[in-house]
Amino acid sequence: GEILTLKNTINAMVDRLHTASHSIALIKRFGMDILGVGAVTGPPRTLDVFSAELAGVTMAMQRHFYGAIRWRAANVFFAPFLEGLNERELHAWAEMTLRDLAMSTAVSGRPMPPVGLELWWEIPPSLVETEAIGPGGTFTNRLYGDYEYTSQKAAQALAHAFRDLRQRGIALASPIPIVRIGPGLLRDPGYDGILRDIAGLAGSHPGTEVIFDRSEPWLGGEDQ
Repeated sequence: GEILTLKNTINAMVDRLHTASHSIALIKRFGMDILGVGAVTGPPRTLDVFSAELAGVTMAMQRHFYGAIRWRAANVFFAPFLEGLNERELHAWAEMTLRDLAMSTAVSGRPMPPVGLELWWEIPPSLVETEAIGPGGTFTNRLYGDYEYTSQKAAQALAHAFRDLRQRGIALASPIPIVRIGPGLLRDPGYDGILRDIAGLAGSHPGTEVIFDRSEPWLGGEDQ
């Protein structure tokens, strides 16, 4: 991921980490062991454990950053765990994940910047031909590009969960949705409905970011 540092303006020395963009793939592969504090949980094998470990790692990382951290392409990395779930099960997972992440910020004991949860409608170019990691930290023998439909259903489930929680009077200060849209969206037969969902999310959840990717690297290079 990308990490920015914060300098102390008095002595021009690096003071602490400022912000960072992380990959959930590390949690899928190693579980909370990536924290290096003697955790022995191992890679998550079930969906609820995966969501809980994401929240746990988030809480641990927030102690070391002055600004916000964000989880890159969250819906894409969750997709191998979500195949076969119906709409109701997807919504339950989405709400559980948002509540877990909100709790990881709330229990810190001090004001914390919100966590950013990136939702990509298309598979990021750098992941299309990357072998996917599934339950237990094992490879699924499929590419992330093969999970596009499931990752899109995951993005919709998370967007609807954000909206539904607020409509029930549950206003989550964290996480905040960061929606990434590439040029392929307009080729989707249902793109107008998708755009309405995004607009509804932005209108109901303060802080929502919508990023339109139009640069050339999208076509065959790094994520923008």
